[in-house]
Amino acid sequence: MSTAVHASEQHRADLFVGRADELRRLEGLLSDGDPRLAFVSGPGGAGKTELLFELGRRAQARGVRVGRVDGGLVSCSELAVMDAVRSALGLGAEHSDPLTLLLVDRYEALAPLDDWVRDELLPSLPARTRVVFAGRDPMSTRSRTHWQGAVEHLTLGPLSPEAAREYLERRDIPAHRLDDIAKAAHGHPLALVLFAELVLRDPDSAASLSEHPALVQALIERLVASTPSPWQREALWCGAVVLHLSEELLLTMTRSDSAQAAFEWLCQLPFVAATPHGLALHDLVRELLDADLAWRFPSLRQRLIARAARYFRTRAEHPSPSSIALNLEVAYLWRDGIPYTDGATRGLVASTMRPSDREELRAVFLSHQGEAAWEWFSRWSASGAEVLVVRGEGGRPQAVALYLWLDRVDPSLARQDPGCASAMNWLAARGELEGMVYRRFHVDRDAHQALSQDRPSSSPRTSSRCTSGGPR
Repeated sequence: MSTAVHASEQHRADLFVGRADELRRLEGLLSDGDPRLAFVSGPGGAGKTELLFELGRRAQARGVRVGRVDGGLVSCSELAVMDAVRSALGLGAEHSDPLTLLLVDRYEALAPLDDWVRDELLPSLPARTRVVFAGRDPMSTRSRTHWQGAVEHLTLGPLSPEAAREYLERRDIPAHRLDDIAKAAHGHPLALVLFAELVLRDPDSAASLSEHPALVQALIERLVASTPSPWQREALWCGAVVLHLSEELLLTMTRSDSAQAAFEWLCQLPFVAATPHGLALHDLVRELLDADLAWRFPSLRQRLIARAARYFRTRAEHPSPSSIALNLEVAYLWRDGIPYTDGATRGLVASTMRPSDREELRAVFLSHQGEAAWEWFSRWSASGAEVLVVRGEGGRPQAVALYLWLDRVDPSLARQDPGCASAMNWLAARGELEGMVYRRFHVDRDAHQALSQDRPSSSPRTSSRCTSGGPR
Protein backbone atom coordinates (compact mmCIF):
# COMPACT_ATOMS: atom_id res chain seq x y z
CA MET A 1 0.00 0.00 0.00
CA SER A 2 1.42 3.40 -0.97
CA THR A 3 2.12 6.05 1.65
CA ALA A 4 -0.59 8.29 0.16
CA VAL A 5 -3.21 5.54 0.29
CA HIS A 6 -2.26 4.55 3.85
CA ALA A 7 -2.50 8.19 4.94
CA SER A 8 -5.90 8.45 3.23
CA GLU A 9 -7.24 5.42 5.13
CA GLN A 10 -5.90 6.71 8.45
CA HIS A 11 -7.46 10.11 7.78
CA ARG A 12 -10.72 8.35 6.98
CA ALA A 13 -10.66 6.48 10.29
CA ASP A 14 -9.83 9.64 12.23
CA LEU A 15 -12.90 11.42 10.82
CA PHE A 16 -15.45 8.70 11.62
CA VAL A 17 -18.00 9.95 14.15
CA GLY A 18 -21.28 8.79 15.67
CA ARG A 19 -23.11 5.55 14.84
CA ALA A 20 -22.27 4.13 18.28
CA ASP A 21 -25.52 2.14 18.51
CA GLU A 22 -25.16 0.80 14.97
CA LEU A 23 -21.58 -0.30 15.63
CA ARG A 24 -22.58 -1.94 18.90
CA ARG A 25 -25.21 -3.99 17.12
CA LEU A 26 -22.93 -4.88 14.22
CA GLU A 27 -20.04 -5.83 16.49
CA GLY A 28 -22.39 -8.43 17.92
CA LEU A 29 -21.60 -10.44 14.79
CA LEU A 30 -17.92 -10.72 15.76
CA SER A 31 -18.43 -13.83 17.86
CA ASP A 32 -19.47 -17.43 17.36
CA GLY A 33 -23.06 -16.82 18.40
CA ASP A 34 -26.02 -15.26 16.59
CA PRO A 35 -26.74 -13.18 14.64
CA ARG A 36 -24.57 -14.15 11.68
CA LEU A 37 -26.03 -11.75 9.16
CA ALA A 38 -26.78 -8.01 9.06
CA PHE A 39 -28.29 -5.66 6.51
CA VAL A 40 -27.67 -1.90 6.52
CA SER A 41 -29.87 0.29 4.34
CA GLY A 42 -30.05 4.01 3.70
CA PRO A 43 -30.05 6.60 0.90
CA GLY A 44 -26.97 7.64 -1.03
CA GLY A 45 -24.56 9.63 1.11
CA ALA A 46 -26.02 8.36 4.40
CA GLY A 47 -22.69 6.86 5.48
CA LYS A 48 -23.14 3.16 4.72
CA THR A 49 -19.70 2.75 3.18
CA GLU A 50 -18.01 4.57 6.05
CA LEU A 51 -19.86 2.44 8.60
CA LEU A 52 -18.66 -0.74 6.89
CA PHE A 53 -15.13 0.66 6.72
CA GLU A 54 -15.12 1.39 10.46
CA LEU A 55 -16.63 -2.00 11.30
CA GLY A 56 -13.97 -3.71 9.19
CA ARG A 57 -11.22 -1.72 10.89
CA ARG A 58 -12.49 -2.69 14.34
CA ALA A 59 -12.87 -6.33 13.33
CA GLN A 60 -9.29 -6.47 12.07
CA ALA A 61 -8.08 -4.95 15.33
CA ARG A 62 -9.76 -7.88 17.11
CA GLY A 63 -8.01 -10.41 14.89
CA VAL A 64 -11.03 -11.16 12.70
CA ARG A 65 -10.32 -11.78 9.03
CA VAL A 66 -12.13 -9.21 6.86
CA GLY A 67 -13.11 -9.53 3.20
CA ARG A 68 -14.74 -6.79 1.15
CA VAL A 69 -16.88 -6.93 -1.98
CA ASP A 70 -18.21 -3.84 -3.75
CA GLY A 71 -21.41 -4.80 -5.55
CA GLY A 72 -20.99 -1.87 -7.91
CA LEU A 73 -17.74 -3.34 -9.23
CA VAL A 74 -18.92 -6.91 -9.80
CA SER A 75 -20.80 -8.10 -12.86
CA CYS A 76 -24.32 -9.06 -11.89
CA SER A 77 -23.87 -12.79 -12.50
CA GLU A 78 -23.68 -15.71 -10.12
CA LEU A 79 -20.23 -16.75 -11.34
CA ALA A 80 -18.76 -13.24 -11.01
CA VAL A 81 -20.16 -12.73 -7.51
CA MET A 82 -18.96 -16.15 -6.35
CA ASP A 83 -15.47 -15.41 -7.70
CA ALA A 84 -15.44 -12.02 -5.96
CA VAL A 85 -16.48 -13.56 -2.63
CA ARG A 86 -13.93 -16.37 -2.89
CA SER A 87 -11.20 -13.87 -3.68
CA ALA A 88 -12.21 -11.55 -0.83
CA LEU A 89 -12.29 -14.37 1.72
CA GLY A 90 -9.33 -16.34 0.39
CA LEU A 91 -11.45 -19.47 0.14
CA GLY A 92 -9.51 -22.55 -0.86
CA ALA A 93 -6.21 -21.11 0.35
CA GLU A 94 -6.29 -22.96 3.69
CA HIS A 95 -8.17 -25.71 5.52
CA SER A 96 -8.83 -23.83 8.76
CA ASP A 97 -12.08 -21.98 9.45
CA PRO A 98 -11.19 -18.68 11.16
CA LEU A 99 -13.84 -16.20 12.23
CA THR A 100 -14.36 -14.10 9.11
CA LEU A 101 -16.35 -10.96 8.33
CA LEU A 102 -17.57 -10.41 4.77
CA LEU A 103 -18.63 -6.83 3.99
CA VAL A 104 -20.75 -6.41 0.85
CA ASP A 105 -21.27 -2.76 -0.12
CA ARG A 106 -23.64 -1.33 -2.76
CA TYR A 107 -25.77 -4.46 -2.65
CA GLU A 108 -28.47 -2.72 -4.68
CA ALA A 109 -26.37 -3.43 -7.78
CA LEU A 110 -26.70 -7.16 -7.07
CA ALA A 111 -30.42 -7.10 -6.25
CA PRO A 112 -31.39 -9.28 -9.26
CA LEU A 113 -29.36 -12.07 -7.64
CA ASP A 114 -31.02 -11.76 -4.23
CA ASP A 115 -32.73 -15.17 -4.34
CA TRP A 116 -29.49 -16.88 -5.33
CA VAL A 117 -27.51 -15.03 -2.66
CA ARG A 118 -30.01 -16.06 0.02
CA ASP A 119 -30.60 -19.66 -1.07
CA GLU A 120 -27.20 -20.71 -2.45
CA LEU A 121 -24.33 -18.30 -1.79
CA LEU A 122 -24.77 -17.70 1.94
CA PRO A 123 -25.36 -21.38 2.86
CA SER A 124 -22.19 -22.30 0.95
CA LEU A 125 -19.91 -20.06 3.04
CA PRO A 126 -17.79 -21.49 5.89
CA ALA A 127 -19.63 -21.84 9.19
CA ARG A 128 -17.72 -19.07 10.96
CA THR A 129 -18.33 -16.46 8.26
CA ARG A 130 -20.40 -13.42 9.24
CA VAL A 131 -21.87 -11.22 6.50
CA VAL A 132 -22.94 -7.58 6.47
CA PHE A 133 -24.75 -6.21 3.42
CA ALA A 134 -25.19 -2.48 2.77
CA GLY A 135 -27.43 -0.99 0.11
CA ARG A 136 -29.79 1.82 -0.71
CA ASP A 137 -32.83 -0.45 -0.60
CA PRO A 138 -34.09 -2.35 2.47
CA MET A 139 -33.76 -6.11 2.61
CA SER A 140 -36.31 -7.79 0.35
CA THR A 141 -39.49 -9.09 1.94
CA ARG A 142 -38.66 -12.67 0.92
CA SER A 143 -35.22 -12.50 2.55
CA ARG A 144 -36.59 -10.81 5.67
CA THR A 145 -39.19 -13.58 6.01
CA HIS A 146 -36.62 -16.29 5.34
CA TRP A 147 -34.11 -15.09 7.95
CA GLN A 148 -36.71 -13.82 10.46
CA GLY A 149 -34.89 -13.12 13.73
CA ALA A 150 -31.51 -14.34 12.50
CA VAL A 151 -30.64 -11.05 10.80
CA GLU A 152 -29.70 -7.68 12.31
CA HIS A 153 -31.41 -4.99 10.23
CA LEU A 154 -30.33 -1.34 10.46
CA THR A 155 -31.62 1.73 8.65
CA LEU A 156 -29.23 4.68 8.69
CA GLY A 157 -30.80 8.02 9.50
CA PRO A 158 -29.16 11.43 9.96
CA LEU A 159 -26.26 11.90 12.34
CA SER A 160 -27.13 13.36 15.73
CA PRO A 161 -26.39 17.08 16.24
CA GLU A 162 -23.60 16.08 18.63
CA ALA A 163 -21.99 13.77 16.07
CA ALA A 164 -22.31 16.41 13.36
CA ARG A 165 -20.54 18.98 15.54
CA GLU A 166 -17.84 16.46 16.43
CA TYR A 167 -17.18 15.79 12.75
CA LEU A 168 -16.92 19.51 11.98
CA GLU A 169 -14.58 20.02 14.93
CA ARG A 170 -12.34 17.23 13.65
CA ARG A 171 -12.25 19.03 10.31
CA ASP A 172 -11.03 22.17 12.14
CA ILE A 173 -14.10 24.20 11.22
CA PRO A 174 -14.16 27.53 13.15
CA ALA A 175 -16.24 27.30 16.32
CA HIS A 176 -18.59 30.12 15.28
CA ARG A 177 -19.58 28.15 12.14
CA LEU A 178 -20.39 24.82 13.80
CA ASP A 179 -24.06 25.38 14.60
CA ASP A 180 -25.14 26.93 11.30
CA ILE A 181 -23.39 24.25 9.21
CA ALA A 182 -24.73 21.39 11.33
CA LYS A 183 -28.23 22.84 11.05
CA ALA A 184 -27.99 23.40 7.30
CA ALA A 185 -26.76 19.85 6.66
CA HIS A 186 -29.67 18.28 8.59
CA GLY A 187 -27.32 15.56 9.81
CA HIS A 188 -26.75 14.21 6.29
CA PRO A 189 -23.17 12.86 6.34
CA LEU A 190 -22.30 13.69 2.74
CA ALA A 191 -23.73 17.19 3.10
CA LEU A 192 -21.57 17.70 6.20
CA VAL A 193 -18.51 16.57 4.26
CA LEU A 194 -19.17 18.97 1.41
CA PHE A 195 -20.10 21.90 3.63
CA ALA A 196 -16.85 21.39 5.53
CA GLU A 197 -14.88 21.45 2.28
CA LEU A 198 -16.58 24.69 1.26
CA VAL A 199 -15.93 26.43 4.56
CA LEU A 200 -12.31 25.32 4.67
CA ARG A 201 -11.84 26.92 1.24
CA ASP A 202 -14.00 29.95 1.94
CA PRO A 203 -14.54 30.66 5.68
CA ASP A 204 -17.35 33.10 4.86
CA SER A 205 -19.28 30.67 2.65
CA ALA A 206 -22.98 30.78 3.50
CA ALA A 207 -24.59 27.66 4.97
CA SER A 208 -28.13 28.32 3.81
CA LEU A 209 -28.89 25.46 1.42
CA SER A 210 -31.47 22.89 2.37
CA GLU A 211 -33.14 19.67 1.38
CA HIS A 212 -31.33 16.71 -0.16
CA PRO A 213 -30.67 16.03 -3.06
CA ALA A 214 -30.83 19.68 -4.15
CA LEU A 215 -28.54 20.38 -1.21
CA VAL A 216 -25.84 18.03 -2.44
CA GLN A 217 -26.21 19.17 -6.07
CA ALA A 218 -25.76 22.80 -5.12
CA LEU A 219 -22.92 21.99 -2.74
CA ILE A 220 -20.99 20.09 -5.38
CA GLU A 221 -21.44 22.86 -7.92
CA ARG A 222 -20.10 25.33 -5.38
CA LEU A 223 -17.28 22.98 -4.40
CA VAL A 224 -16.08 22.74 -8.01
CA ALA A 225 -16.38 26.50 -8.45
CA SER A 226 -14.34 27.12 -5.30
CA THR A 227 -11.65 24.52 -5.96
CA PRO A 228 -8.39 26.47 -5.60
CA SER A 229 -6.73 25.74 -8.95
CA PRO A 230 -7.61 24.62 -12.51
CA TRP A 231 -5.56 21.41 -12.18
CA GLN A 232 -7.43 20.43 -9.02
CA ARG A 233 -10.76 21.10 -10.72
CA GLU A 234 -9.68 18.96 -13.69
CA ALA A 235 -8.59 16.17 -11.34
CA LEU A 236 -12.09 16.08 -9.85
CA TRP A 237 -13.61 15.87 -13.31
CA CYS A 238 -11.26 13.03 -14.24
CA GLY A 239 -12.45 11.13 -11.19
CA ALA A 240 -16.04 11.79 -12.21
CA VAL A 241 -15.88 10.18 -15.66
CA VAL A 242 -14.09 6.95 -14.68
CA LEU A 243 -14.82 4.27 -12.12
CA HIS A 244 -11.35 4.30 -10.54
CA LEU A 245 -8.51 6.76 -10.97
CA SER A 246 -4.87 5.73 -10.66
CA GLU A 247 -2.07 8.27 -10.75
CA GLU A 248 -0.99 6.85 -14.11
CA LEU A 249 -4.49 7.25 -15.55
CA LEU A 250 -4.75 10.78 -14.16
CA LEU A 251 -1.48 11.67 -15.90
CA THR A 252 -2.80 10.22 -19.16
CA MET A 253 -6.07 12.14 -18.91
CA THR A 254 -4.64 15.52 -17.87
CA ARG A 255 -1.24 15.41 -19.61
CA SER A 256 -0.10 17.68 -16.82
CA ASP A 257 3.06 17.92 -14.74
CA SER A 258 0.75 18.46 -11.78
CA ALA A 259 -0.75 14.95 -11.95
CA GLN A 260 1.18 13.64 -8.95
CA ALA A 261 0.25 16.62 -6.80
CA ALA A 262 -3.37 16.37 -7.97
CA PHE A 263 -3.52 12.67 -7.11
CA GLU A 264 -2.16 13.29 -3.62
CA TRP A 265 -4.66 16.13 -3.20
CA LEU A 266 -7.54 13.83 -4.19
CA CYS A 267 -6.36 11.30 -1.59
CA GLN A 268 -7.08 13.85 1.12
CA LEU A 269 -10.67 14.60 0.10
CA PRO A 270 -13.22 13.02 2.45
CA PHE A 271 -15.56 11.98 -0.37
CA VAL A 272 -12.75 10.09 -2.17
CA ALA A 273 -11.94 6.52 -1.11
CA ALA A 274 -8.71 4.63 -1.79
CA THR A 275 -9.37 1.15 -3.25
CA PRO A 276 -7.10 -1.58 -4.65
CA HIS A 277 -8.02 -0.35 -8.14
CA GLY A 278 -7.38 3.36 -7.53
CA LEU A 279 -9.23 6.33 -6.10
CA ALA A 280 -13.03 6.31 -6.25
CA LEU A 281 -15.29 9.30 -5.72
CA HIS A 282 -18.41 8.71 -3.64
CA ASP A 283 -20.91 7.44 -6.20
CA LEU A 284 -23.38 10.28 -5.62
CA VAL A 285 -20.62 12.88 -5.90
CA ARG A 286 -19.32 11.24 -9.06
CA GLU A 287 -22.74 11.12 -10.70
CA LEU A 288 -23.48 14.76 -9.96
CA LEU A 289 -20.03 15.99 -11.02
CA ASP A 290 -20.26 14.01 -14.24
CA ALA A 291 -23.71 15.40 -15.03
CA ASP A 292 -22.49 18.92 -14.31
CA LEU A 293 -19.42 18.44 -16.52
CA ALA A 294 -21.53 17.03 -19.37
CA TRP A 295 -23.83 20.05 -19.22
CA ARG A 296 -21.17 22.74 -18.87
CA PHE A 297 -18.22 21.38 -20.85
CA PRO A 298 -19.30 18.48 -23.10
CA SER A 299 -16.24 18.71 -25.35
CA LEU A 300 -13.86 18.57 -22.37
CA ARG A 301 -15.76 15.59 -21.01
CA GLN A 302 -15.38 13.82 -24.33
CA ARG A 303 -11.64 14.49 -24.45
CA LEU A 304 -11.22 13.04 -20.97
CA ILE A 305 -13.24 9.95 -21.91
CA ALA A 306 -11.23 9.53 -25.12
CA ARG A 307 -7.92 9.65 -23.27
CA ALA A 308 -9.14 7.19 -20.65
CA ALA A 309 -10.37 4.83 -23.37
CA ARG A 310 -7.00 4.87 -25.11
CA TYR A 311 -5.31 4.14 -21.77
CA PHE A 312 -7.57 1.14 -21.12
CA ARG A 313 -7.12 -0.10 -24.70
CA THR A 314 -3.33 -0.11 -24.22
CA ARG A 315 -3.71 -2.06 -20.97
CA ALA A 316 -6.05 -4.54 -22.67
CA GLU A 317 -3.29 -5.45 -25.13
CA HIS A 318 -1.40 -7.05 -22.23
CA PRO A 319 -3.78 -9.47 -20.44
CA SER A 320 -3.22 -9.90 -16.71
CA PRO A 321 -5.04 -11.22 -13.62
CA SER A 322 -6.69 -7.79 -13.39
CA SER A 323 -8.39 -8.15 -16.79
CA ILE A 324 -11.84 -8.63 -15.20
CA ALA A 325 -11.47 -5.37 -13.30
CA LEU A 326 -10.28 -3.71 -16.52
CA ASN A 327 -13.41 -4.90 -18.34
CA LEU A 328 -15.55 -3.27 -15.66
CA GLU A 329 -13.64 -0.01 -16.08
CA VAL A 330 -14.25 -0.11 -19.84
CA ALA A 331 -17.93 -0.96 -19.37
CA TYR A 332 -18.35 1.98 -17.01
CA LEU A 333 -16.61 4.34 -19.42
CA TRP A 334 -19.12 3.40 -22.14
CA ARG A 335 -22.05 3.08 -19.73
CA ASP A 336 -24.45 5.08 -21.90
CA GLY A 337 -23.82 2.96 -24.96
CA ILE A 338 -24.53 -0.39 -23.35
CA PRO A 339 -26.12 -1.00 -19.91
CA TYR A 340 -23.48 -1.00 -17.20
CA THR A 341 -25.12 -2.47 -14.13
CA ASP A 342 -28.85 -2.93 -13.66
CA GLY A 343 -31.41 -5.65 -14.12
CA ALA A 344 -30.66 -5.73 -17.85
CA THR A 345 -27.13 -6.96 -17.28
CA ARG A 346 -27.71 -10.08 -15.23
CA GLY A 347 -25.24 -12.68 -16.48
CA LEU A 348 -23.56 -10.20 -18.87
CA VAL A 349 -19.95 -9.06 -18.86
CA ALA A 350 -18.43 -6.28 -20.98
CA SER A 351 -14.99 -6.63 -22.58
CA THR A 352 -12.90 -5.68 -25.58
CA MET A 353 -13.18 -7.69 -28.81
CA ARG A 354 -11.16 -10.90 -29.12
CA PRO A 355 -9.92 -12.49 -32.37
CA SER A 356 -12.07 -15.53 -31.59
CA ASP A 357 -15.20 -13.32 -31.69
CA ARG A 358 -15.03 -12.56 -35.39
CA GLU A 359 -16.96 -15.51 -36.81
CA GLU A 360 -19.66 -15.20 -34.15
CA LEU A 361 -20.03 -11.45 -34.73
CA ARG A 362 -20.03 -11.90 -38.49
CA ALA A 363 -23.01 -14.24 -38.18
CA VAL A 364 -24.83 -11.66 -36.03
CA PHE A 365 -24.17 -8.89 -38.57
CA LEU A 366 -25.21 -11.03 -41.54
CA SER A 367 -28.42 -11.96 -39.73
CA HIS A 368 -29.40 -8.37 -38.90
CA GLN A 369 -27.53 -5.90 -41.12
CA GLY A 370 -25.94 -7.73 -44.03
CA GLU A 371 -22.52 -8.19 -45.59
CA ALA A 372 -21.88 -4.48 -46.30
CA ALA A 373 -22.34 -3.56 -42.64
CA TRP A 374 -19.99 -6.35 -41.58
CA GLU A 375 -17.35 -5.13 -44.03
CA TRP A 376 -17.51 -1.63 -42.60
CA PHE A 377 -17.41 -2.96 -39.05
CA SER A 378 -14.29 -4.95 -39.95
CA ARG A 379 -12.57 -1.99 -41.61
CA TRP A 380 -13.26 0.36 -38.72
CA SER A 381 -12.25 -2.15 -36.04
CA ALA A 382 -9.00 -2.83 -37.93
CA SER A 383 -8.31 0.92 -38.03
CA GLY A 384 -8.35 1.17 -34.23
CA ALA A 385 -11.98 2.12 -33.48
CA GLU A 386 -13.22 1.41 -29.96
CA VAL A 387 -15.18 -1.85 -29.84
CA LEU A 388 -17.11 -3.06 -26.79
CA VAL A 389 -18.47 -6.60 -26.67
CA VAL A 390 -21.08 -7.67 -24.11
CA ARG A 391 -20.87 -11.38 -23.34
CA GLY A 392 -23.38 -13.81 -21.92
CA GLU A 393 -22.70 -16.93 -19.90
CA GLY A 394 -19.74 -18.85 -21.27
CA GLY A 395 -18.28 -15.71 -22.84
CA ARG A 396 -20.44 -15.83 -25.97
CA PRO A 397 -20.95 -12.37 -27.57
CA GLN A 398 -24.46 -11.06 -26.92
CA ALA A 399 -24.08 -7.52 -28.28
CA VAL A 400 -21.39 -5.35 -29.83
CA ALA A 401 -20.91 -1.60 -30.24
CA LEU A 402 -18.30 0.33 -32.25
CA TYR A 403 -17.43 3.96 -31.51
CA LEU A 404 -15.58 6.52 -33.65
CA TRP A 405 -13.97 9.77 -32.51
CA LEU A 406 -14.96 11.86 -35.50
CA ASP A 407 -12.15 14.40 -35.18
CA ARG A 408 -9.56 11.61 -35.16
CA VAL A 409 -10.74 9.14 -37.81
CA ASP A 410 -8.98 8.53 -41.12
CA PRO A 411 -10.61 11.19 -43.39
CA SER A 412 -10.38 9.06 -46.54
CA LEU A 413 -11.98 6.08 -44.81
CA ALA A 414 -14.68 8.28 -43.30
CA ARG A 415 -15.61 9.72 -46.70
CA GLN A 416 -16.09 6.22 -48.10
CA ASP A 417 -18.43 5.14 -45.29
CA PRO A 418 -21.91 6.57 -46.03
CA GLY A 419 -22.98 6.47 -42.38
CA CYS A 420 -19.86 8.15 -41.02
CA ALA A 421 -19.68 10.69 -43.85
CA SER A 422 -23.26 11.78 -43.23
CA ALA A 423 -22.63 12.30 -39.52
CA MET A 424 -19.39 14.19 -40.12
CA ASN A 425 -20.91 16.48 -42.74
CA TRP A 426 -23.86 17.31 -40.50
CA LEU A 427 -21.62 18.16 -37.54
CA ALA A 428 -18.95 19.97 -39.56
CA ALA A 429 -21.59 22.31 -40.98
CA ARG A 430 -22.41 23.29 -37.41
CA GLY A 431 -18.80 23.57 -36.24
CA GLU A 432 -19.30 20.78 -33.70
CA LEU A 433 -16.94 18.07 -34.95
CA GLU A 434 -14.33 18.37 -32.20
CA GLY A 435 -14.81 15.96 -29.32
CA MET A 436 -17.76 14.15 -30.92
CA VAL A 437 -18.21 10.38 -30.77
CA TYR A 438 -20.30 8.43 -33.26
CA ARG A 439 -21.73 5.07 -32.27
CA ARG A 440 -21.43 3.64 -35.76
CA PHE A 441 -22.69 0.15 -34.92
CA HIS A 442 -24.68 -1.44 -32.13
CA VAL A 443 -26.09 -4.90 -32.76
CA ASP A 444 -27.74 -7.29 -30.29
CA ARG A 445 -27.76 -10.97 -31.16
CA ASP A 446 -31.45 -11.40 -30.32
CA ALA A 447 -32.99 -7.98 -30.75
CA HIS A 448 -30.82 -6.20 -33.34
CA GLN A 449 -31.34 -2.53 -32.39
CA ALA A 450 -34.48 -3.00 -30.30
CA LEU A 451 -34.73 -4.12 -26.68
CA SER A 452 -34.40 -7.84 -26.05
CA GLN A 453 -37.72 -9.24 -24.85
CA ASP A 454 -36.20 -10.42 -21.58
CA ARG A 455 -34.71 -7.02 -20.71
CA PRO A 456 -36.54 -4.28 -18.85
CA SER A 457 -37.66 -1.11 -20.57
CA SER A 458 -35.20 0.91 -18.51
CA SER A 459 -32.32 -0.32 -20.65
CA PRO A 460 -30.74 2.32 -22.90
CA ARG A 461 -31.89 2.46 -26.50
CA THR A 462 -29.52 0.74 -28.90
CA SER A 463 -29.91 2.76 -32.09
CA SER A 464 -26.78 4.36 -33.56
CA ARG A 465 -26.46 8.00 -32.61
CA CYS A 466 -24.15 10.95 -32.56
CA THR A 467 -23.53 12.29 -29.07
CA SER A 468 -22.21 15.57 -27.76
CA GLY A 469 -19.62 14.80 -25.17
CA GLY A 470 -19.54 11.10 -26.06
CA PRO A 471 -21.34 8.19 -24.45
CA ARG A 472 -22.50 9.25 -21.02
